[in-house]
Amino acid sequence: MKNIERKLVTIVIEQAIESRLIRDLHRIGVKGHTVTKANGSGPHGRRAGEIDGGNVKIETVVSSDLREAIIEHMEHNYLDKYACVVWSSDVTVSREQHF
Repeated sequence: MKNIERKLVTIVIEQAIESRLIRDLHRIGVKGHTVTKANGSGPHGRRAGEIDGGNVKIETVVSSDLREAIIEHMEHNYLDKYACVVWSSDVTVSREQHF
């Protein structure tokens, strides 16, 4: 089986926005994703947690072009409006048909 290069896009966002963002990602072309609960702190301090709904981490493995589309969508629709952050990293995957 041949390994291929892809991008892992990770988004940490308010849990209240999760469903909307996932719909957007699939509309853009994302085939699949993983969601996990996320806790932590950053430049603006630590979130209050359960009281304000907390955060989730959404991860997806995509092509370089799709990574660019996701980042652009986040910049135009989420980054200035919600408590969120997005980053990407290079990954090598097998089972090319899944990505």
